[in-house]
Amino acid sequence: MFATAQGVGPDAAFTNPSNPRSGPSDLALPYKNVYVVDDESAVRHSTVFLLRTTGYQPLSFAAGRDFLEAMPTLDPGVVLLDLRMPEMDGIEVIKRMNGHIQRLPVIIMTGHADPAMAVNMSKLGAVGFIEKPYSEDDLLVLLDRALDGIQK
Repeated sequence: MFATAQGVGPDAAFTNPSNPRSGPSDLALPYKNVYVVDDESAVRHSTVFLLRTTGYQPLSFAAGRDFLEAMPTLDPGVVLLDLRMPEMDGIEVIKRMNGHIQRLPVIIMTGHADPAMAVNMSKLGAVGFIEKPYSEDDLLVLLDRALDGIQK
């Protein structure tokens, strides 16, 4: 499965006491950074809200080019990357990530999935795939797996 993400702010470490996945007690994964790359504003905002309230540190980008420009300065984390975006699609973004895939594993998020595409994304280095609209629980499981992979 693959996914995408976006958003940051001073409250990126917001704690939700009713959610056992969130907050300072969730220190098993030192890297909780999630970079959401999606051209759809509503998707970015809702994904960032979900990530903030479940203990992640999201940062969003409205275009692949913006993400690639910032990439060398980003801390390790997972990239939630929309596949279909104007100007530069997710495939081109992954191809341009070069040696950064190890510290920035990619989860592809798309509303237009097919098995051949998932195989192609995997060959390019993506570690996951998720279809929009996605289940919040499925997305969080994928993120935790990808983040865990950075630690090794």
